[in-house]
Amino acid sequence: MDRDIIAQRLQEDVAESKGKVYKRIADSLSLRSIGKQIHHKNPVTCVCLHGVNLYTACKNGVIEKWDITDLGKPNKAAHIDRIRDKKVFKGHTDDVLSMTLTSDGKFLATGGTDKRICIWQTSTMTHLKTFTQHRGPIMVPPPSSSDTND
Repeated sequence: MDRDIIAQRLQEDVAESKGKVYKRIADSLSLRSIGKQIHHKNPVTCVCLHGVNLYTACKNGVIEKWDITDLGKPNKAAHIDRIRDKKVFKGHTDDVLSMTLTSDGKFLATGGTDKRICIWQTSTMTHLKTFTQHRGPIMVPPPSSSDTND
């Protein structure tokens, strides 16, 4: 009996480490129970918040910036579509799986199944740099400078 439980747990751990297990958190994000919901066409994979700006990304490679000054009516401040041409290095060509902000909120780093890390300037949501040559999907963002022991 114990071996079966241990074997099942090990299989789940291996599948999760390979990115084959997805845990459903929510169908939509509601800032208040009476507020407007924020929707994407595909499942939301990551969310970051800094001040009055909320950043979301989803399975189809779309990244959006929301102004949540008025929680009852969040406004979409920017929308970045997925890049269709894999030879263009100004964004993601596939699902975005992770994102992180610098501690001052000036830069956003995103990673995805396209094995790219993209850096964005948050004030204008302008693409600054793409890092490639990774061996697999980028599933965990790097720690921000406030998380490291300097």
